[in-house]
Amino acid sequence: MSKLFIFLIALISSQHLLAQFNSYCCGEKNSKEQDINALLNISSDNRTQATLDKMCDKFGIYVTIEAVMTSEVENCQAKVINGMPFVYFNPQFLLKAETLSFSPNKLPRKEDWATMAVLAHELGHLFNYHHNRLLNGETLKTLELEADEFSGQKLAELGATLEQAISAFDVFNINPVGTHSHPARAEREKAIEKGWRKGRNLLVKVEVPVEVEKVVEVEKLVEVEVPVEVEKIVEVEKLVEIEVPVEVEKIVEVEKLVEVEVPVEVEKIVEVEKEIQVPVPKVMGRKDLPIEQEMVLVEGGVFKMGNNKNGGDEKPEREIEVSSFWIDKYEVTTKQYCDFLNELKATYEQVKHWVDFDHKNCKIEMLYDQYFVRDNHDNFPMVKVSWQGAIAFAQYYGKRLPTEAEWEFAAKGGQLSKGYTIAGSENGNETCWHSNNIGRYYRAVGMKKPNELGIFDMSGNVWEWCLDWYGKYDKKDLNNPKGPESKRSDKDRSKVIRGGSRKDRKEYCSVTNRSRHTPANSLDNLGFRCIKELR
Repeated sequence: MSKLFIFLIALISSQHLLAQFNSYCCGEKNSKEQDINALLNISSDNRTQATLDKMCDKFGIYVTIEAVMTSEVENCQAKVINGMPFVYFNPQFLLKAETLSFSPNKLPRKEDWATMAVLAHELGHLFNYHHNRLLNGETLKTLELEADEFSGQKLAELGATLEQAISAFDVFNINPVGTHSHPARAEREKAIEKGWRKGRNLLVKVEVPVEVEKVVEVEKLVEVEVPVEVEKIVEVEKLVEIEVPVEVEKIVEVEKLVEVEVPVEVEKIVEVEKEIQVPVPKVMGRKDLPIEQEMVLVEGGVFKMGNNKNGGDEKPEREIEVSSFWIDKYEVTTKQYCDFLNELKATYEQVKHWVDFDHKNCKIEMLYDQYFVRDNHDNFPMVKVSWQGAIAFAQYYGKRLPTEAEWEFAAKGGQLSKGYTIAGSENGNETCWHSNNIGRYYRAVGMKKPNELGIFDMSGNVWEWCLDWYGKYDKKDLNNPKGPESKRSDKDRSKVIRGGSRKDRKEYCSVTNRSRHTPANSLDNLGFRCIKELR
């Protein structure tokens, strides 16, 4: 009798834990019946939302997440309701979050790191789509470890030592032997350390030929032992792929800058003029993009942004400095977005806020739990996608949307700019699809000539989402500007869109023209492309 009683208690406990996780990470299954409008009214509290936005910005997370203040949770909890992400703040936890300064030199207290760890852990549930993956059968313990890893990475990026990152998790009161839903403390500490090492770029490995005796872990400078045929390849700081002869098949994935010295008998490793700047490994995401999604390096510099002649919101013209980054050579295609949805194993209800599947110009449809491209539109730009849908795609692959400044710098040709009004051309017909040369329908990507950097379709065909909220240019924000802060009280909160489209006259496809659109909505002449930061 006692054994049966113990079994029933264990069963009830496990069901209760599963319900708890579904509640804080996935939302209730009958979430449609909840009053979403009431939740949004609560989340419009400027104080709570401003705190969450500030912390997300420092974490490098650019997904629209609504903040809710309630005493019903301990510390904070992530929830997803009707596909919309929320973070619930306890009032006492909110007070702790508001006092953080985010500077590593000003975060010496254990309780400060603990506050960061708790929020990063909850954001890890949202960022890694745990609400979807739990429904697809992944275990609670696996998702908890991934959230721990995400938190450890974010603490490392903000300057925490490994000891600080691990001790910060004492606030969770981690069970040494684990529970039904949470792994043992030793497993969680390993996950935290793994994430911390990612944040410090300590897990990058260098693939070398069999002849090479040693593959080392790289932090900032890597020295690679290679065969006699290649005397020396040293001092690596980012991520490079080098074409080499058969004797040395591949030496790849290093961290920062590469200087290559090779003997005459090696015909070609790479042409080096100055220094090769290369991308870092993905920060956090499910997969890398397919290899056909090429990217172009945009070397940072100073340029004149805006246009005083055109007036309006293009003024004032001023000098802006932007850092180096990689940008997609083409706009994200329908096929690539379709593959993303299938990899995510997302249901229609979960992603209907990202894509307007019912619109005739949306060329993705769902059949038997799979997404398909219809009408042979594989290589056409993905349209009828909201800003949230573009952000979700970018973050899934460890990328993000370009800021308005980054977009304009790349459209103008970066340091190779010839000063064209239209990206890559003065008359526009060679590089831009506009209302006078395209007819009624948009075209596949890459059919016109590229601009000075080899980037296609920066002007015309479809508008492109940017990261920034729309607003007047700030004369004082001259170094990697990110646009105005979100004004949560505004009813019409719009995101910047750039480039013009097939529906616009040529002059509206200029590299300085600006427009805007609400992030929750989409257009049949609006797509996007992604960038990847250099670190």
